Amino acid sequence: MKARVSGIMLVPLLGMLCIALGSVTVKAHDEALLVKTDKRVYVLGEEVKIILTNISNETLGFGGWPPCDICRIYPDWEFCYPKVYAWLAWHLDPGESIIDTWNQYNEFTGSYVKSGMYMAYEYNYNHTVYFAIIFLGDVNFDGVVDMRDVYIVARSFGSYPDHPRWNFIADMNNDNKVDMRDIYLAIKNFGKTFE
Repeated sequence: MKARVSGIMLVPLLGMLCIALGSVTVKAHDEALLVKTDKRVYVLGEEVKIILTNISNETLGFGGWPPCDICRIYPDWEFCYPKVYAWLAWHLDPGESIIDTWNQYNEFTGSYVKSGMYMAYEYNYNHTVYFAIIFLGDVNFDGVVDMRDVYIVARSFGSYPDHPRWNFIADMNNDNKVDMRDIYLAIKNFGKTFE
């Protein structure tokens, strides 16, 4: 089994965990799947799209499978979705994708999710993608937008994927760079708290 994981960086910052990730592709024998989300950062309540793509040259048979399990991994771990598996596909042809949408509802607690770092994985092959759900401006997930959040965004200013200071959570508008627009979003929401 071969695995390629590019651009993973775990950075403890102000007592919080900041994660910057590149793409993750896992190959099992001659089979290859790619799991990704349509964005890296989502606002609370926004629909999350998880895309599973066959990037091999052959049709991959699954025999029916749930596309992804979703967990909150930081600041605390909890299963979120799905509680009851859906049988969505029997196979994927080369280049074919299937999209699962999630409205951020936690089926295990019966309530909507909180800010934090999340992961979605295709459980048969353990292909994983990481993404963040935030209260806009609250990039350290503590429920308030304050100078700690502005500092995290400012520290990543001028960065982009594969840059040493890249932190995708600071890229709140999902344009693959941390610039004045992201700092503006943090300052615009300064002082707001999540209730």
